[in-house]
Formats: sequence, C-alpha cells, structure tokens
Amino acid sequence: MIYFTYRLKGAGWAVAVIGDGQTEVSFPASYLCDALRDFVDAVHSLFTTGSAECAWEEEPGRVLWKFDRTGNTIV
Repeated sequence: MIYFTYRLKGAGWAVAVIGDGQTEVSFPASYLCDALRDFVDAVHSLFTTGSAECAWEEEPGRVLWKFDRTGNTIV
C-alpha cells in the first residue's frame, strides 16, 4: 500500500510525504506554486492518459513528479 500526506508547515510552506510502509520520502513545496492542486490534477489525468507530470517549487530548487501508467500500474 502506498500512502501520501500533505501538511502545511508555516507561512508559505508545505511538506508532502510518500511511502510504502518500509521506505518514506518527504518533499517540501513553497507558496510559489499550487503544489497540491498540481499533484492531484496530474494523478487524476492518469485515468485517461498514459503519463503525467507536475512540478513543485522549493526555493531554490524544484521537484518534478513524473507518472507513467501501464494498465493498472503507475510508476
């Protein structure tokens, strides 16, 4: 099972955590983008397309999420 959490961390910052019960990774996101909406829109688009992506600004830096779907599997 994969889990995903998204929490606000003070003015203008949030942090997302994604994991599988054994491994966990966290990603910060700044106020410079609508990170959660962009993520949800990308995942939602996988119902009708084979791939999607979104980017989160980090100040400095950027996280690029890339999703590929084959059948019922997303990587």
